[in-house]
Amino acid sequence: MFPGLQMRLLLATLCAACVATLQPADAALLFTIERTSDSTGKVTGSGSLDGVVPFNVGNLRLEDALDGADDGEGDTYDGTLSLAANDVTGIVTQGSGDLDFLFASAVFLSPNDALTGMAMLTFNTENLGAIGSSGDVIVLSESMFSDPLTIGSWQIVAPSAAEVPLPMSGALLVGGLLGALAVGRRRNLAKSRSGTR
Repeated sequence: MFPGLQMRLLLATLCAACVATLQPADAALLFTIERTSDSTGKVTGSGSLDGVVPFNVGNLRLEDALDGADDGEGDTYDGTLSLAANDVTGIVTQGSGDLDFLFASAVFLSPNDALTGMAMLTFNTENLGAIGSSGDVIVLSESMFSDPLTIGSWQIVAPSAAEVPLPMSGALLVGGLLGALAVGRRRNLAKSRSGTR
């Protein structure tokens, strides 16, 4: 083989190996969004980054999580989602249907960093995707990568069942039983008083 060709093949092999190691092998972040209405939802974060190469991240993007036109105003985030002990400070919606979770500054991610917490989201003109929809969570790096990397997934689920109040018939039944006990007690007291005279 020619020496120049050997060098090019070696460099190509090294570059391919480097790119392969930069892909997160076991990224398992999960955003679960309970769709409470068309424009509101409760998002819960879970999972951790197993086997990801350390890098800086400016935000996390949930691809295609929204339907509708983006006006860029009036969207609110209220909660305590955090990744690698860095709190999410807000959200930005994209015209393409993407939803970005923002950090105050770049976050340095490394293996085993955990996603935790819960937040309420309210959108002004956009709607959350349909219940049952899902997609990728990607990172947009501020330094190391030119292309975004997939590090997890998101899913939209039906809201969890609210605590069901005791039906009125149940309350009436309980009230009737208590009333019957009170009447029985009065009769027993009346019998015991009349028997002592």
